[in-house]
Amino acid sequence: MSQGVHISQLPSQAEQVDVNVLHLDVADTMADDATLYLTGSSKVIIKAGVTETIAGLTLDGKAVPAGTYTKAEPWLEGDGALKVAPILPLSPTPAFEAIVPSGDVKLSWKNLAPTSGKDVAVDVWFGTDPNALKQVVKGGVNLSAATVKAPIGNTYYWRVDSYLQGPAGKPTTGTVLSFIVNDTDGDGFLDDYELAHTNPKSRTALNPNDDIDSDSLTNVEEFHLGTDPTKADTDGDGLKDGPETKGAGKRAATDPTNPDSDGDGLSDGVESNSGNFVGAADTGTDPLRPDTDGDGVDDQTETTAGLAAPGSAHPLKAEAKPVKVFILLGQSNMVGAGGIGPAATAGTLSHAVEKEGKYPYLVNSAGKWATFWSVRDVFVMSSGAGPLGVQHNQPMSIGGLGRIGPEIGIAQHVRQAAPAPVLILKSCIGNRSLGFDLLPPGSKPYKVDGKVVPGYRGTAENPEGNGDAPTGGWYPGIQYDGDIGNAKAVLADLGKYYPGAKDYEVAGFFFWQGDKDRYSAHLAKRYEQNLVRLIKQLRKDFNAPNAPFVCATLGQTTKGETANMNEAKILEGQFAVDGKSGKYPEFKGNVATVYSHPLSKGGASNSHYGGNAETYMNVGEAMGKAMVKLLKVGKEN
Repeated sequence: MSQGVHISQLPSQAEQVDVNVLHLDVADTMADDATLYLTGSSKVIIKAGVTETIAGLTLDGKAVPAGTYTKAEPWLEGDGALKVAPILPLSPTPAFEAIVPSGDVKLSWKNLAPTSGKDVAVDVWFGTDPNALKQVVKGGVNLSAATVKAPIGNTYYWRVDSYLQGPAGKPTTGTVLSFIVNDTDGDGFLDDYELAHTNPKSRTALNPNDDIDSDSLTNVEEFHLGTDPTKADTDGDGLKDGPETKGAGKRAATDPTNPDSDGDGLSDGVESNSGNFVGAADTGTDPLRPDTDGDGVDDQTETTAGLAAPGSAHPLKAEAKPVKVFILLGQSNMVGAGGIGPAATAGTLSHAVEKEGKYPYLVNSAGKWATFWSVRDVFVMSSGAGPLGVQHNQPMSIGGLGRIGPEIGIAQHVRQAAPAPVLILKSCIGNRSLGFDLLPPGSKPYKVDGKVVPGYRGTAENPEGNGDAPTGGWYPGIQYDGDIGNAKAVLADLGKYYPGAKDYEVAGFFFWQGDKDRYSAHLAKRYEQNLVRLIKQLRKDFNAPNAPFVCATLGQTTKGETANMNEAKILEGQFAVDGKSGKYPEFKGNVATVYSHPLSKGGASNSHYGGNAETYMNVGEAMGKAMVKLLKVGKEN
């Protein structure tokens, strides 16, 4: 395990974990009889998220205060809840069910410091029954290694007892450790591999030099490649494993375990790299380049469109299509807080995909995170109008991300709206209100309880402002200036953010915000007029008068909300701008509002919906679908 492991990433049964720091919080549970073993250098940090409060976490029947517990303090033992103990000796190798080859196995460790004298003597115990180990070393002075014999496939156990008070003292009993021999005949194949690929099943029958599936690869070559020695075409792409790994003619070698090596949606078997487009069975495209002609649209998209309507698209003929730009704005939930993993934890994206079968388009045929090659993911951020910081600049994919926002779900739908390159341009930062930080140009001063509140770029001395950004402090609209300025800076240097692109069209806007405004009655009351002004100003600033606008509501706010009137006013304003409401005729067919409450998996906007990735995916997908509908209306008109 690596430094900073969280207990929720571990199994629920007896644990043996070698970490530098282990985090516990109130959500952590283990089996009643579980024991958590930590190395003598470990720390246990107990806390409860951002609030640093403890509620419901007990050890030994007592509430545990937040803090850091180290080996210098008494080890904590939970009576039936959690037992924490050090691994003895330190840094044992092999340990924790490590898989090792059969034969002589070297055991090594770091001795504990003696409490009396300078030397430490050790007894080493070894065997296949953890309850009946045999002594193989007695009284080894300062010994830190021993060799044992493990000739056949089995689980082997070992223990090192340490005499810290001298040879005459009582030994400190070590932790029972284990390792696994999983290559009975020593032929280089793990037993599990041989059992999986022999019939009848055998740990010794697979011959390394045979080629039982006649694919021009020996069994041992297939073992190291990860291919199936009983299937000539492991990944089912129409290419035998041997020729696929070597390439032929113009066709380069591709991955024999992945039917789509470049992730463009076309099988390696149809991408002949001949340069001639024959049809669906022979596209002539490069199996290692998702966009063979470099026009910003992946090969599958162009192939599918070209076959459906000949002449409309071609994977081998670059077409100068402007990049479709969708600009994403808002605050922290547009930034995104959806967790990626681990798969064992409910609420993470990995859990939704692997355990529940949701969002299948996120995984390619090889079981890895898919890449949307025709969609560029660019995320820029600044505090106010400060320096631009680039957070993402890559093809759209889960791979490499730490957290997700709604952009993944959005991309899934807008990329299918037309066979054209797409740029998802997110420019935002957390903790910003529409009524002040993101206040759009044209916003006038107003009074609250007799006091004048400045308008866009206004100050206490000059509430109207003079058109210039005030210097030396935070002012109304500063984050609007920063976010819009950053987005424009990206578009001004388009080739840096979408390689090869020369032109663009702002195709739409997405907005997910409202949390900070809900803490102020006058900001909530003015939310609707500020949102109307924002929509109009964005279209003006980006010279996109017909670009559709989609906003999403706060996930915790329900229709008919009465408990929180600020949230109710914000929701009312968000629904009012929807073109279907009829309140603003100019928004008909080009503005839509997504009701997020039914899509949320719980929590609230200020807690980022508990980091639940499904909330971010569901809201993103709904926003993407809404945008596609508006784009279709725009084409019809």
